[in-house]
Amino acid sequence: VKEIEEMIINNPLYFNIRTDIAIPNLSWSLLDYEADLIIMNKSGYVTEFEIKRSFEDLKHDFNKNIFHNSELINKFYYVLPKSIEEQTLKLFDKHLEDEKYVKIFGKSTSVMKNYPAVIWYDDEGKMTTNNGYPYLYGKHRKLFLEERVTLLRLLNMRYWNLRRKEIEK
Repeated sequence: VKEIEEMIINNPLYFNIRTDIAIPNLSWSLLDYEADLIIMNKSGYVTEFEIKRSFEDLKHDFNKNIFHNSELINKFYYVLPKSIEEQTLKLFDKHLEDEKYVKIFGKSTSVMKNYPAVIWYDDEGKMTTNNGYPYLYGKHRKLFLEERVTLLRLLNMRYWNLRRKEIEK
C-alpha cells in the first residue's frame, strides 16, 4: 500500500508538494470511517483515495454500513489493480441502483453509467484512469479552519510518532 501511496503522491495530477497536505490512514477525529489516503489542496478541498489490493477487498466496501459519505470529501477515487478491472466494472454495475451507492456517486441514466472514478495501477507502477467523475454527488464543502488545524495536528502526530520509532531502532 505504501508503494501505491507513493505513486499517487508522485503524480502531479493528484498531489502538489508545495501546496497540498497528504495524510495516509486517516481514521479518527475528522471522518466517521478510515480513509486510506486523503489530500487537502490549498483551498481546503479534500480528495480521498481508497486503495484496494484485491477484488475481495473491494467487495467488502459495498457491504459496509458506512460508505465514503462524508461531506468533507469533495473528490473520491478508488485505486485498484488493473488486473481486476473487468470484475470491478461488473461489481459497479451490480450496485448502480443501491441507495447508498446512488447517494455517493449519483444516479445512472440509460445513456450513462455513473461509475466512481478509478485509478488503475499495474505491476510496473503505471497508472491510468477510467472516465468516472471524481466529484461526489450531494452536499460537499471545503474544510473549515478548525478542521484544517485538526488535519495538521493529525499529520504532526503521525510525523513525530514515526520519528520516535526511527530513533528507537
